[in-house]
Amino acid sequence: MGINGLSQFVKSHPSLTEATRWKLNSVNIKDRFIFDGNAFVYSCAYEYRTHWIYGGQYATIACVIVQIINKLKNAGIEPIFLFDGALPADKIETRTKRHRSYIQRCALVMSHLESINTSNRDLEHLSKLFLIPPLTFEVILQTLRDLQVYVRICDAEADGEVAKMAEKEDGYIVSQDSDMYIYPNTGKGYIPLNTLKIPIDDGNSKHISASVFYPDRLAQLLRLDRQSLPLLGTLMGNDYLDGELCRYAIVEWCNKEGIQVGKNQTSWPRIVSEFINRNSEGDVIKNVLKALMPAIHRRYAKQIEMTELESLILNSIRQYSPDSPFLISQKTRVDW
Repeated sequence: MGINGLSQFVKSHPSLTEATRWKLNSVNIKDRFIFDGNAFVYSCAYEYRTHWIYGGQYATIACVIVQIINKLKNAGIEPIFLFDGALPADKIETRTKRHRSYIQRCALVMSHLESINTSNRDLEHLSKLFLIPPLTFEVILQTLRDLQVYVRICDAEADGEVAKMAEKEDGYIVSQDSDMYIYPNTGKGYIPLNTLKIPIDDGNSKHISASVFYPDRLAQLLRLDRQSLPLLGTLMGNDYLDGELCRYAIVEWCNKEGIQVGKNQTSWPRIVSEFINRNSEGDVIKNVLKALMPAIHRRYAKQIEMTELESLILNSIRQYSPDSPFLISQKTRVDW
């Protein structure tokens, strides 16, 4: 699911990213790209979706992967792929919603079969219904292994491991997930897959190019400490905390503080960051909870206890930054 509205916000502020190029025909390995393997599979399957409606062309996608890896190495880039392992218990609801959407898209595709079968043209208008052909994941994974590229299946989700390895290896994160914008430590930076241009069919191009995002720039823009970015993403809403739970309470707080809340979705990160900034004296988590709870109790019939909300917030922060300064022992907190 990612962070609600954050990708749009980043896109509306070009200064948060920097156009970067890697020259082809490089002699030595200069950089490492740490790929979120699952995101890479979906990105490649969608970009090279030849006859996907009929089950896919697996030989074609395997050839594409070979060309991508060869081009990366030719540009002095070592590709590393980390894939999701077992699904954490707190992500079951998110996965269930995602699978329901797949079922709905399957039904829509079936409803268009007659027009598809009677048409000789490429039905680009059906691209929004795209479904990955059944064996695409296995084909890409096996192709990477055949190419002797570093591949690892993580114990759980790969996101955190990708960020950790990028920081350790001084590499780049390569993924397609707005969660990556709030990791405080991202090695050399985060490259969204939709900005990574690898010229496999362009013999005239002499570079691989991408837009690199830097968390320091986002923190500076929002007047936050970089270590506060996971808290920002949590309060905006992610897979671990429903954004609507906090949104109403933050809007009510803004009204009391005389802060205007616009209807434009791109303004929400600034609102949430201002909320964090004005509650940053002393114990930030304690201040945030005390600011949120009165409105939450008034809004929702089903009461949520402060300790429960605290646990949800801290668990979310832990996913992005296991060593976050916010993750202090609950025993050290002043009694509520």
